[in-house]
Amino acid sequence: GWLVKLSGQSPWIKAALLFLLQFAVYFLTRSPSLDEHDSVQFAMGVREFNIWNHQPHPPGYPGFIFLGWIGAKAFGLDPSDSFHFISAAGGALFVAAWFLIIRRQFGERFAWWIAGCLLITPAIWMTATKALTDSLAAGLISAEILAALYFLESGRRLPLLVASLLGAAAAGARPQLILVIIAILMTVMWQRRAPSRMWLFGLGTLIAGCLHRLVRLGEHLH
Repeated sequence: GWLVKLSGQSPWIKAALLFLLQFAVYFLTRSPSLDEHDSVQFAMGVREFNIWNHQPHPPGYPGFIFLGWIGAKAFGLDPSDSFHFISAAGGALFVAAWFLIIRRQFGERFAWWIAGCLLITPAIWMTATKALTDSLAAGLISAEILAALYFLESGRRLPLLVASLLGAAAAGARPQLILVIIAILMTVMWQRRAPSRMWLFGLGTLIAGCLHRLVRLGEHLH
């Protein structure tokens, strides 16, 4: 049956199917409105990005606002629907990324068990179904950890580049997590005993990604 066919697929296909399932669950059970004070400020920020007027409040969450702006401008979505779409996608990315991480470290059976537990974890469900930055940031950081593990195993530049860019994206969604994002990169480079040029490449890409994102988002949102 379909379970036999699924068991023979690559882990990336399984993670993609898991992502789609999680996204559907979160989006269909989303909050019917902007029921958080922060969510209202995010919606106001889509219409006029102005931190001084708390649209949204500092530190501004420019990456999250920009994605909401894209949904509103490119697809004609209401800011509420746009942010709920992003939050559901972030929650789904969080679960799919940890499925791949756990599978690499402990095996597939345990990975499915963890994914099932994450699916019904109230804190994840509540943030992934509201217009908040938490689930997107958690999903991007989890994807950064996955890419960092690939770098730790191979020592190649590509997974380090991906990890740095994902870290920059996570910082754009929730800037308060920047120290966590940097610590992830530094930890894998330290364990890999990476040469100094790799340290410069990884951290330089992260910083450049954060700065470029701030500049470009400011241009678009204004």
